[in-house]
Order: sequence, then C-alpha cells, then structure tokens
Amino acid sequence: MENKFKVTTDPRVTKLGKYLRKTSLDKLSQLINIFNGSISICGYRPIVKDELLYKYNPQEQELLLKTKPGLTGFWTSHGRSDVLYNERKMELYYCYRRSFWLDVRIVWHTFFRLFKLGEAK
Repeated sequence: MENKFKVTTDPRVTKLGKYLRKTSLDKLSQLINIFNGSISICGYRPIVKDELLYKYNPQEQELLLKTKPGLTGFWTSHGRSDVLYNERKMELYYCYRRSFWLDVRIVWHTFFRLFKLGEAK
C-alpha cells in the first residue's frame, strides 16, 4: 500500500488556501528560512525523525543530516505531488551529486512545474 501523506480534499482548506497550495505560493514564507540560513534554495525536503530512522540506513541518515534541506529539491522538481512518497529516496540523488549545476537544473525544473510551462528537459 502506497501513502502520499497528502490530503487532497481537506475540508479545512479555503479557496484561497487551495490556490496557494496549487501554485506553491504557500512556500514563499520559507524565504525567511533561506535568509536566516536554516535552509537553502535547493536541497532535500525535510524528513521527520521517525522516517529518517526507519526508512534510511545509517549511511543515508548521516548524508541527509550533513546536507542542508531546501525550499525545492530533486523530488519536488521531478514530480512534485505526482511522485509517490515511497519514491522519496530519490532525494539521496541530490545529496550524493549536489553541485551548482544540479541546483540550476532543479530551479529550472521547479520554475517550469510551478508555472506549468511544459516539460523542462
């Protein structure tokens, strides 16, 4: 059984909230966290402690803890909500291969996905 951990029809979300989520404008508040240095623009999406302990081996845990989380990342830009939560380990791709050019590619993919301008190649 696959879990996405995302409620698609949450009755508590207003129309404005739905729009903000759909366009990812709800993430703009994270700019404060970028400016204060607690996250970067590109990185992996933060992982809760229980998931880190039970779904990642010790080497992967150490790698994730040494890498700063980000506003956007490989998993986010290459599937967003369409990628199953189980496939989240693709975040390790970023941790192993992080570079300036990979960050540029991720920001490029994120921009195209965010504004639905077609498939970024």
